[in-house]
Amino acid sequence: MAETVLPDEARSGRVLASHGMAMLCAAAFLSGAAALVYEVTWVRKLGTLLGNTTYAVNVVLAVFFAGLGVGAWTFGRIVDRARPTLLLFGLLEASIAVSGLLFWPLSGVLDALYVALAPAEWPLGRSVACHALVTALLLFVPAFFMGGTLPALVRYATAARSRFTLDLGLLYGVNTIGGALGAFLTVFVLIPRLGLVGTGIAAACLNVAAILAALASRPRGVPATAAATARVEAAASDWSATGVHARLVLAAAAWSGFLAVGLEVLWTRALAMRFMSTVYSFATILVVFLVCLGLGSLIVKWLVRRELLGGVAVAVVMTSAGIAGLASVILLTRLSAQSVGASGAAGAVGIAALQVREFVQTLIVVALPTLLFGLNFPVLCHLVHRRGFGTGRSIGTVFLANTVGSVAAPLVFGFALVPAWGLRTSLLAVGWGGVAFGLLFLWVAPIGLRVGTRAAASAASVLVAAVFTYAAGGEVGLWQERPGDTLLYYRDGVSASVAVVESAEGGRVLKVDNTYHLGGTQQGFAQARQGLIPLLLHDRPTRALFIGLATGTSAGQAAAYGGVATDILEIVPGLQAILPWFADVNANLADRILGDEHVRLLEVDGRQFVRTTRATYDVVVGDLFVPWRAGEGSMYAREHLAAVRDVLSDGGLFCQWLPLYQLRADELRTIVATFCDVFPSVAAVWLYLNVEQPVIGLVCSVEPTSIDPERLRERLAAPSRAALLERAGLTDVRTLLGSWIAGKEALTDWAAGAPLETHDRPRVEFAAPYSRFRGSALPAAENVPLLVDLTEPVSGAAFWGNAPAHERVEAERYQRSIGLFFRARHALVHAGDAPEAIRRLQAAMRETPEWDWIAWNLERIAQRALQTGAHDIALAAAQALGENPQFRFFGLYYAALVNLQRNELAAARLLAERARALDPEHAGCRALLDELARRE
Repeated sequence: MAETVLPDEARSGRVLASHGMAMLCAAAFLSGAAALVYEVTWVRKLGTLLGNTTYAVNVVLAVFFAGLGVGAWTFGRIVDRARPTLLLFGLLEASIAVSGLLFWPLSGVLDALYVALAPAEWPLGRSVACHALVTALLLFVPAFFMGGTLPALVRYATAARSRFTLDLGLLYGVNTIGGALGAFLTVFVLIPRLGLVGTGIAAACLNVAAILAALASRPRGVPATAAATARVEAAASDWSATGVHARLVLAAAAWSGFLAVGLEVLWTRALAMRFMSTVYSFATILVVFLVCLGLGSLIVKWLVRRELLGGVAVAVVMTSAGIAGLASVILLTRLSAQSVGASGAAGAVGIAALQVREFVQTLIVVALPTLLFGLNFPVLCHLVHRRGFGTGRSIGTVFLANTVGSVAAPLVFGFALVPAWGLRTSLLAVGWGGVAFGLLFLWVAPIGLRVGTRAAASAASVLVAAVFTYAAGGEVGLWQERPGDTLLYYRDGVSASVAVVESAEGGRVLKVDNTYHLGGTQQGFAQARQGLIPLLLHDRPTRALFIGLATGTSAGQAAAYGGVATDILEIVPGLQAILPWFADVNANLADRILGDEHVRLLEVDGRQFVRTTRATYDVVVGDLFVPWRAGEGSMYAREHLAAVRDVLSDGGLFCQWLPLYQLRADELRTIVATFCDVFPSVAAVWLYLNVEQPVIGLVCSVEPTSIDPERLRERLAAPSRAALLERAGLTDVRTLLGSWIAGKEALTDWAAGAPLETHDRPRVEFAAPYSRFRGSALPAAENVPLLVDLTEPVSGAAFWGNAPAHERVEAERYQRSIGLFFRARHALVHAGDAPEAIRRLQAAMRETPEWDWIAWNLERIAQRALQTGAHDIALAAAQALGENPQFRFFGLYYAALVNLQRNELAAARLLAERARALDPEHAGCRALLDELARRE
């Protein structure tokens, strides 16, 4: 039965003037905005306290939503028994503000207790119970108060206007849209500018503004008659014939919440594969979802005016939402991933354009199903209300039922259905779940339709759903970048989708959520050095901790190093299964984990582990973390670094690798300043000689590190690890120590004035997505010259101790050569200046004439110049090679090739003959002479 506004009710509706209702809407809007500001900041803060594992995040959200549901149920009954007034709403908002402000000091107290008492490793059940207890102590009370605000507002509005469904749809819709704005402001404006605590204070100010708006809404004129209000709230239809049907409505509320939040969880996972996966990407998905929910609630006004409310409406809405959910799968399969390189460039595409694209694509996928689920809430409240429930009780009961489904959804989908069925099947299951329940409601509810009509509607719905299911046959989980890629392994896991992809050239890469590369076989050289260099810099390492697993290449080196007990931390569950695909580069780490008790893989949040573990380590290695990915910037936070410092044993060192190709200078200075603030001893070193994807390590310790070159030479020459080190290019003390850039004093001066990275002010994570696209130059092109200019003579470094002077001289000679090499490669790769590159390499060869790496790079320039017909450049490279007696053959050989291409055959033969005299067996030179003979 549709809700009809009776004559008395129409007259009473004038009592609350349009101005008053507008102010009530403003109060609801501000209250919703404050609630989402709190939610986003609290979840983020508790992530640093309890860890950001999928289990911990879901426990936090479950407790928060449980508080909302219980609060709505409790205060819904209270407002029905009390005289309609805004006093309760004001008290609730004030209580939220007070408890919201108390959250911060209380979280600090509980944080200290948690760190002191909680073990780093414990059974999952005990961990979840502890997380739930801590979260309940912090969040349940403010969430409980939040749950009561909507029943209080709607009760007050309906007492003056006697239009329950219209007022509920309006206030709930405006409240939800306010929440969307709150979420948007929190991520895009407040946290970057105010920090977490400042954002919490801003939320309290929104609570105060909501109180003031509510007070400004007090009606003018005579109050509504109690009789008019009572008639509407007690009005009944055939819907109230049995309690069974009322329970069916509550089941619909729970199922609606379950499906809506389930879709949000699955959409977020699927869209993350197509987006940048920044904190702004996930905020965009949340904002669009909330806006569509709110708009859906506002549509109820259209149903009221056309007298379309009732059981039929629920059946139609649920069935349509399910079909729309199936359609969203089709749309997802049509959306490709954003092509933004890992090096931080997107051509002419800027961050604003990418954010607009993310917003539009999210809207395309989620809009229609979410609008329908948003419409469902006021319709279900209307049906409960028509059974004779009071205003507050109707809202509270339906809200609680809806919350139960909402809490269950991420647990069921995240931990059960997605790992078992995958993303695509889970999405289709949600769609069919909506269709099935809608049709069940159509047949069971007392809605007065003929059997033939119900049968026809059911058949049509199933047919459309089947067609949409058939059409949704594309890829939801993306993995392919190029046509020649082959999928070797794919699994939709608890928290991420993991794929191993092989390129046409045979290289394998590990991808998480499609856009996140965690290394591969072609990066094995660099990743091996990430694990070996810190071990070599320590005199006698016996225990090592690796924060981050990826392909296992870095940690695998420690496991194979010999005599080092290795703990490996990984937040993404299930990565152990992919290790065999990378056995060639990770030293068969999978077998070592299974067969060696001294090698352990722990699926935990590394930040949480180092805060709570009682163990200490000689070497701690931080993996490369992508600065713009949501949550990863906190790996550079001061609090995390202090926790790492505390797990170092006497003489221990921590090496954090930094991707210069993903960090702008401002973020790099912030990170360096933070490290220098935490550790008494800090030094920067190059990982390897690469300007396209340059990486440096910050080597930190509590006591000054001492390196004995002779003992280091012994470690490099140890027969048990000789092959391991040779594959990583770690055979020469001079190149290893020559990779030193600067010590703490120089680094501190360079980063002077940069703000520190903290949990309260997460600057890197929020700034990196924007600075990634700032300017036309790649981050690597900016950072390499900065670091080369920063370099100070290694002979003056503090680690030498009593080392002989000649060791310092040799290391500094190689350091100068490395600096010249970086300038040469920078000129060639980023400036396209081959002559300058040759001059720099020639100078480097003069510094280290015995180092064949420099000669090899000159050869590469000569080869590419010959391929493109750049004879002057090829000849200049050949002349630089010929200057060194050790590589004179190559100088003559490439000079002969230049003359051959110029058709100067006599000169070419003369040079080739001279080259053959130096190396008679060189196949290329012999082929050159044969070609000359043929032409002559």
